Amino acid sequence: MKTKVAAIYGKRDVRLREFELPEITDNELLVSVISDSVCLSTWKAALLGSEHKRVPDDLENHPVITGHECAGVIVEVGKNLTGKYKKRPAFCIATSDGVTKRIFSGLQLRIFWRQCHLYDYSRNRH
Repeated sequence: MKTKVAAIYGKRDVRLREFELPEITDNELLVSVISDSVCLSTWKAALLGSEHKRVPDDLENHPVITGHECAGVIVEVGKNLTGKYKKRPAFCIATSDGVTKRIFSGLQLRIFWRQCHLYDYSRNRH
C-alpha cells in the first residue's frame, strides 16, 4: 500500500512524498489519516529547517515527516493489540508532551507512534 506524506527537506522546503508502507507488525496499528493539523512547531520547523532547535542537521538525506496531531480511522490492528484496539472510526492522536523533542529528530515513524497517546472520541458522541 502506498502512502503520501508532507516532508521537510530544508528551510522553506516541504515536499509531498510517496512511498510503499511495510506490513504492520504484531504491535502496530495501520491508520488512515482523515485530517491533520499544522501546529505552530511544525510551521516553525518548515520555515527554519535545520535552524530549528528540534530539527536534525541532515534534512536533505533524512527529511522529517510532518503530522503529529491528526484524526482518522484504524484500518488494521496488529495481533498483539486486538484486545485493546479495533477497526473503528473517530480517533485522535496527540503527542506526549514529555518527549516532543524526539518527534522532530528524524527517527522512524515507529518511534513516533510509540510516543503518542491514542484517544477514542467515538465513545463520547452526544
